[in-house]
Amino acid sequence: MSSLILPVGAFVWCRFPLREAHREPGPKDHLHLVYVQDTADTRAVSIYTTSVTWPSDKPLPFGVIAVPTKQAAELGQKSFVLDARRIGVLPMTPTWFPDINKLDHGILKVAPASFQREVARIAHEVARRKELIEWYGPGAPGLTKREVARIAHEVARRKELIEWYGPGAPGLTKATKVDF
Repeated sequence: MSSLILPVGAFVWCRFPLREAHREPGPKDHLHLVYVQDTADTRAVSIYTTSVTWPSDKPLPFGVIAVPTKQAAELGQKSFVLDARRIGVLPMTPTWFPDINKLDHGILKVAPASFQREVARIAHEVARRKELIEWYGPGAPGLTKREVARIAHEVARRKELIEWYGPGAPGLTKATKVDF
């Protein structure tokens, strides 16, 4: 299967893995739109998106991009959040991309170049802070127990990396806004 089927910048329907089973396809009845950041051979490097709205009074964590209604509509969507910390390395097969063999390959829309540049910039910033990345899919790199322990120690040492939730949570990190 050619890597040209899913172009970089495409928003495509996918069975993105759940956190509980990060190497397995997500449920058939729970498709996600993912953003294709790159392709290699028969794999797509995908960034997780969700239409769950982010509370307007809460700053976004580092690496999370809020796409407001106007820009989202230009991409054929309602407002959504793109999380550059949640990366899937997924095979380009019908198991993972159910519409891959259809004429449109499950592609909803391809983002304009300005949006692609902004996502690439943020993805590169996140990549420099590897401890923030959550890997998904069978092509994702594995971590040894020692690496997990090192990352946990680093996150505990650098409190600004911790995402706090709940009513007693301290303030969150600076928001990232996308304008294209």
